[in-house]
Amino acid sequence: MRVVFVWVLLAGMVNGAEPRLWLKSSSSQKDPALASSSSPLKRRKAGTYHLLVQFENKPGPAGIAELRNRGIRVLSHVPENGFVVSVDDFADFEGLPIKWTTLPRPSQKMSRYLVADNPRRTLHVVEFHPDVSESDQRGILVDESLSIVERPGLLAGHLLVEADSEEVTRLAQWDEVAYVFPAPEEMADGRPMMACAGALSNFGFIAQYVARSSEGWDGPGQNPALLRYTFSSPLPDLPAEAVKLEILRAMAEWSRVVRIDFLPGEHSGASGNVDIVFAREEHGDGFPFDGRGK
Repeated sequence: MRVVFVWVLLAGMVNGAEPRLWLKSSSSQKDPALASSSSPLKRRKAGTYHLLVQFENKPGPAGIAELRNRGIRVLSHVPENGFVVSVDDFADFEGLPIKWTTLPRPSQKMSRYLVADNPRRTLHVVEFHPDVSESDQRGILVDESLSIVERPGLLAGHLLVEADSEEVTRLAQWDEVAYVFPAPEEMADGRPMMACAGALSNFGFIAQYVARSSEGWDGPGQNPALLRYTFSSPLPDLPAEAVKLEILRAMAEWSRVVRIDFLPGEHSGASGNVDIVFAREEHGDGFPFDGRGK
């Protein structure tokens, strides 16, 4: 089956409202940045490419397995009901409950914090899709005649390069490149940093170009949000009350700057409840801790 790619809104319907695009690059279906695309970007490796898709409903485990059977692999989450996927050139989409498909545009893959028309080379973090091998990552940068700056602490799939704005634009035209953003000053100075992989959902990490994951806890325009909390599995080596006081102090600081109220909850697992757990290995969310320092 041949697929025609058109730009779409990767958002669900909220209270009957029109679907909205929750990407950082634009928010309106009439935005000229939403022009259609009909072929993959430059590719270093033939046979696969990357695509944004939106399902009619959130697929369950059986739906994800069916995608894999058809040569479609989910890489990251794009709420609502959207995903970044790796697709074989001849993958079969026939009969799948997919509403829309689109190729990511280069402009979506460039952070808004990048300095435009900058002729001077500065440090940038280049994030590649998770299925791109390190040899292909480095090969693309070599193909673009860019210098790789080795730094400890980078996440897998991240490389640090010196590039000007024109070179960054060319990088974003590669299918294998997921996102490009300016390196923080600490990294440029060589200071040690701890990398964060980003927001996590039940479907995996949320893609970098997502501006937000939903309309909020209470729906559009409904503030402040009210969250409840429960404590379970206290730390054996620290006084339970001291631990609770520190966490409640952090919540109070959060409430000081955003419109969120925290109240004690009745039981863990309830809707709108933050379950605060200290645990090892498997702890119920499908993402087990795997040991010290891992």
